[in-house]
Amino acid sequence: MIYIGSDHLGYEWKQQVKDYLEKKGEKVVDLGVFDIAEQADYPDIAREVSEKVAENEGAMGVLIDATGVGMMIAANKVPTVRATVATSEKMARIARECSDANVVCLGTQVMPLELVNPVLDTFLETKFEPCDRDKRCVEKLECANPSA
Repeated sequence: MIYIGSDHLGYEWKQQVKDYLEKKGEKVVDLGVFDIAEQADYPDIAREVSEKVAENEGAMGVLIDATGVGMMIAANKVPTVRATVATSEKMARIARECSDANVVCLGTQVMPLELVNPVLDTFLETKFEPCDRDKRCVEKLECANPSA
């Protein structure tokens, strides 16, 4: 299951990403915004997507705004969510392999649209393959969250 959301600045990309993932056979749940004219504060969308990811074991999330940074900050406030900005396949791969990231944040103003699908494919297909240090660090991320 992939939960997806964007603010108004990411709406057009979200629609393209959703179509791409569904054509690949992925089950995608769109949590908004549902119209480019719909004004939404990115923390609200990030929280909604992140809560769904946290509630559903094995779920992934995709968040899209201007830079991905605000979405990432908001998403990481939800226990068990490990959100990352990814502007390249390498960032997506490392975030999954080493940090067990489960939400990827994309920015319409910091990466070209033609990189979105390869970044998503890498993020979704890469498995968490931690060394001992990586496992220890991910455990500490959960312990650092006072709500966990």
